[in-house]
Amino acid sequence: MSTSWVTSLLTGLATQIPMFLVLIGGAAIGIARWKRHPKVSQLLVCSALFLALLQFGTTLVYSTMGLWIFETGIPSEYISWVYTALGASDAFASALAHGVLIAAVFVGRPAVNPGAG
Repeated sequence: MSTSWVTSLLTGLATQIPMFLVLIGGAAIGIARWKRHPKVSQLLVCSALFLALLQFGTTLVYSTMGLWIFETGIPSEYISWVYTALGASDAFASALAHGVLIAAVFVGRPAVNPGAG
C-alpha cells in the first residue's frame, strides 16, 4: 500500500476537527461536573469518547478501504456490499452512542408532581 492513504487519512481527519472539538468539549464538561451529576456525567463522557473513537475509526477505514479494495482486486459487484456493511455498522454504533447521550439528558430527573397538570 502506498503512502497516499496517509494523505487521505489526514485530510479526512482535518475535516472532522470541528466535531472532534465538540466531542472533546462535551467530555471535558462531563468530567468537570462529575461530582455534581455523576450518572449524567458518566453517560456524557462515555458517549462523547465513543463517538470520537467511532469518528476516527470510520475516517481511518474509509480512507484506506478504497486503496485496499483496489489492491486486493475484489470484484466490483462486491464493493457495494462492503461499503453497505461499513455504513450500516457505523450507523448502528452511532445510533447507540447518540441514544446514550439522549439518555443522559433524562437520567436523574426528579419526578414531576402528578397534581401539577
